[in-house]
Amino acid sequence: MSFELDLALPLLKEPVDQMREGLKAGGFRSEAVAPHPVQAFQATRKEAEFQARLDTIARLYGIAAAMRLKTERDILSRVCRAPGLPSSMVGLETVLGTDETIEFEDVLNDPQERPDMPLIPVHERMEARLGL
Repeated sequence: MSFELDLALPLLKEPVDQMREGLKAGGFRSEAVAPHPVQAFQATRKEAEFQARLDTIARLYGIAAAMRLKTERDILSRVCRAPGLPSSMVGLETVLGTDETIEFEDVLNDPQERPDMPLIPVHERMEARLGL
């Protein structure tokens, strides 16, 4: 019998670089606490809406149109700039249809304006991304 637990003990696989990731990055307590049910719902909401849209498109226009939309989303979600430079993801927003509405996240959730975001030079971010 295999039992799957939502709360597993976190394992430290590599040392935490607190100079780059901040002091809160290495805390196991934040990893072990179960998320609120609404937070779990919000995390899966966009994917569920996209799957429902794919299902509708597959029924109306055929499976090829749905496969093309999914492929475009996958390609456009991988496009990003170098670390430290903001990526607008305009192509992805256009494919998903989120470019036509202004939501709470568009105005008040800009990661560049967060006060707790560490100011790390671009070269150090690129070294961390490449594993140097």
